[in-house]
Amino acid sequence: MVGVLRNYCNHNLATRQLNDLVEKARSTATVMRSTPSVLPRKVVKLTLSQVTELGSLYQSGSSTYNLAKVFGIRRDQVSIILKRSGIAVRPGLQAKLNEKDKDQAARLYLSGLSLRKVGLQLGVTDNTVVKALNAQGVPRR
Repeated sequence: MVGVLRNYCNHNLATRQLNDLVEKARSTATVMRSTPSVLPRKVVKLTLSQVTELGSLYQSGSSTYNLAKVFGIRRDQVSIILKRSGIAVRPGLQAKLNEKDKDQAARLYLSGLSLRKVGLQLGVTDNTVVKALNAQGVPRR
């Protein structure tokens, strides 16, 4: 009877065996990263002559997208360089609504059309319609 009780009462042995199993699992397990490794981007620094060339190309009509490709930098970096150089950045090619179109957008929206359907009729995005409705003081539903 003592032998049977010893198996139930000897926690040290069970704990030691469990610790051995955990240690063995740790030593043989492969290490997994929680996040994938991201390689840092190559930093491109433009020389003063490149900055002046970038500015002159932009002023002659090149887009920030094309300039980013040519100089191997991101588009937002092109805009930053232009602003630091004192060159006014052209507005994007976003469709804008005139007052007549804003009135029509308000009428269409108030008639029950969705923002998307109003935008499709006017050839603009939903966000442009929201801005037009805000300018007209139309409450959103």
